[in-house]
Amino acid sequence: MAISSHPLSGNASVPRTPRIFIGLPVYNGARFLARAIDSLLAQSFTDFTLLISDNASNDETQAICERYCAQDMRVRYVRQCENIGAPNNWNFVVNQAEGEYFKWATANDECAPLMLERCIHALDADASAVLCQGRTCLVDEESDAHEEYHKDLALLDERPSERLKDLIVRLALNNGQSGLIRLSSLRRTGLDRPYPDGDIPLMAELALLGRFIVLPEVLLYRRMGPSTFACLLAKDQIGAFYGEQATRTMVGHRLHQHVDIIRAAMRLPSEWREKMAAVNVAIHRLAWDRANVLQDIRQNFGSR
Repeated sequence: MAISSHPLSGNASVPRTPRIFIGLPVYNGARFLARAIDSLLAQSFTDFTLLISDNASNDETQAICERYCAQDMRVRYVRQCENIGAPNNWNFVVNQAEGEYFKWATANDECAPLMLERCIHALDADASAVLCQGRTCLVDEESDAHEEYHKDLALLDERPSERLKDLIVRLALNNGQSGLIRLSSLRRTGLDRPYPDGDIPLMAELALLGRFIVLPEVLLYRRMGPSTFACLLAKDQIGAFYGEQATRTMVGHRLHQHVDIIRAAMRLPSEWREKMAAVNVAIHRLAWDRANVLQDIRQNFGSR
């Protein structure tokens, strides 16, 4: 992965590794970026590093990031030499991470001041949990209207197969990916995949590894609109969003997603019976979705 000669910016390095590493991948995010960064730097829990990976933006993103690097020693900045696709940029910040916990941030969303404090306390108290988030408030990109979201997904069952089943049945908006995640668990996954809904296998892998906690207070303000929500991108923007190197996995991506989840179930570090139960859940999901899988394959091969 090529990185520009622009160094990891910021002031002198801190004497020890912070407990939380925040990765903020961004491409042309100048419109809301400053507000997003401000919400992170205003956290009541301050022991973190914020790494911003700029995916070769051509707006004011770089200038904004460099300004924050000069102001706060916790902020670091990397500019990619070329657009490497959103999934690769999201994965890049994880691969740079160190510490106990990781959080993905975006250039569009804002966090409540207590977000990190509440989530790290919950994870410190529960070694069986791999992810913690608060409730989510959706914010309209244009009108700034706020609407509380009521379907954030807590996965509390002790059995990995039941957590996987619950995730498959109930997951709607994947707000949990913006929660606080145990880094050691995240590194056991395949991270984000380079195809539409490539975050679903990631969440399935995490659900198989541990419990998801949802705290009662609103801690994430997620901006929704055509420029901030991948599924609303125009057809001609999809290739640029996922990256040219993702072309092959875009063909029949639904099947790729199912295969990745089945493989995750087969790798489950659990007793044989529970592993087979998880594989069964994943195979049933593929059988239920088979019509869409076949249609996706036919459409993609027909358009080549």
